Amino acid sequence: MARTRLLKPGFFSNDQLAECDPLARLLFAGLWTLADRDGRLECRHAKIKAQVLPYDDCDVAVLLEQLAARDFVQVYTVDGRTYVQVNGFAKHQNPHHKETSDGLPEPPKNTGETQSPGNTATSPGISETSPGNTGTSPALTLNPLPLTLNPSDTHTHRAREADSEFRKPGWAATEWAAFVAAWNSTQRAAKWDGLTPPDGWVDAAASPGWLQKARQAVQRLPRCQYFGNPLAVTQFIQPGWADRILAGEFDNAKAKHGRNGDERPPPVDQAKRRFYRADAGKQMTDAEHAAWIRDQRSGGIVSTLATATRLKEEDL
Repeated sequence: MARTRLLKPGFFSNDQLAECDPLARLLFAGLWTLADRDGRLECRHAKIKAQVLPYDDCDVAVLLEQLAARDFVQVYTVDGRTYVQVNGFAKHQNPHHKETSDGLPEPPKNTGETQSPGNTATSPGISETSPGNTGTSPALTLNPLPLTLNPSDTHTHRAREADSEFRKPGWAATEWAAFVAAWNSTQRAAKWDGLTPPDGWVDAAASPGWLQKARQAVQRLPRCQYFGNPLAVTQFIQPGWADRILAGEFDNAKAKHGRNGDERPPPVDQAKRRFYRADAGKQMTDAEHAAWIRDQRSGGIVSTLATATRLKEEDL
């Protein structure tokens, strides 16, 4: 039974995967939809071809050999039956919590059991005793080449190696459970009732350091008076939002924020505002313009008396 799976941008830019034939690459993506939540499926070539490549003239066995030679998959035999293990499946996929396993046997951990020709549990040409290598397939290591979120960023991979959160299969489900529990109990946070995380959460959580910043930002969220309505988690996971919250950008109420987030100046007294009066030929307040009109209607008497009074006061 086919399942819905995630396809990340790193799939298209992976240089090792590019060494395979185009149909082998397409088969690799199709294997995810056929594999169970553990990344395993029965290696039945005719059935796989009918489900993934029904309209193409190809040999699935040859395509699997290309993928296995580069450690994207592992083909193995247990009790006379052959299976396929998609390497790194648990890291890059987040199956629905109600999805059940097909109960297929795990790949053998030692060479005592039968393996398919040319495919072992370790990468071809890499010794289990070589420095820095523990005998695990590169697709299962902490610095995976296939399906990485940022395949060109080696610093990201090194940061993940030092982060224990990415050492365990199913880390995303564990981190999401902790995150959503804290989120739903926080003021100014819109409750998330979905069974699975929103689109983009796994990618954000996979960014080095994001989870720690997100936890701190959630704790600070009740102080953010800017948000009149509770903040949605889909907005929170957008790039830069956790940093903005931690920087205190949203601490003040929204009514005090100007266009650039600064406080607005105090309102101007409308009675003191001056406007250009075409009849008087200069700028005047409403009160000054009204007095000027009265003076014009009286033939200038008001202005004359005011001038005389001023001169008399100066003489005194």
